[in-house]
Amino acid sequence: MKYSMLAAAILAFLAAGPVGAQNWGFECMGDAQKFCPGIMPGDPRLLECLKEHEAELSDPCKAKGEELKKELSSLDQVCAGDLQKFCAAAGPAPADRIRCLKTNKAQLSADCKAKLETGEKKLNLSSPTQRKKIAKKNPCASDIKEFCEGIGRAGISACLKENADALSGVCKAHLARIRAQARKRAKALKAQRAAEKAERERDAQAQDGQLEN
Repeated sequence: MKYSMLAAAILAFLAAGPVGAQNWGFECMGDAQKFCPGIMPGDPRLLECLKEHEAELSDPCKAKGEELKKELSSLDQVCAGDLQKFCAAAGPAPADRIRCLKTNKAQLSADCKAKLETGEKKLNLSSPTQRKKIAKKNPCASDIKEFCEGIGRAGISACLKENADALSGVCKAHLARIRAQARKRAKALKAQRAAEKAERERDAQAQDGQLEN
């Protein structure tokens, strides 16, 4: 199974853990808010949404994806023997291979273990400046840490919804903006489809008129 540059990058970040996912969020958060309003970070639908807009993504997001694509390719090459030995039954996705290697880390060859550790650092480490920017761009970061710690990324959206009354003001406002954007986008899409339907009906009527004449 082949994975696009974006899919490979995001899957690698997800395998790296929460900090890795935050790093990905820093590079691509603007794209997520622009193209996928209403879909919270950690929701599996976010990957599918961004894949649909891959050609339109910002240069920083694309650049991060290319960087991680190269890192994944290098990891596969260095760890080819270990992957065959320990991970033959692992799924085809990059995240599956990374999780398998991490599970068997103590038994890996020296070169593979070193490469895996180097890759984890590249995926997980972010500068203090980046962390501040991440927190600024995600007003719900502290709420997620307080109410949803230990919950899988796919459950964060539901977790925030369950704790809606206890969320901070800035997080509530942020979620309200996301919902408003989602409603606006849905309304615009509905209007566009209605206009396209009306245009098709006019074309059909015009064709019928020509046939009658």
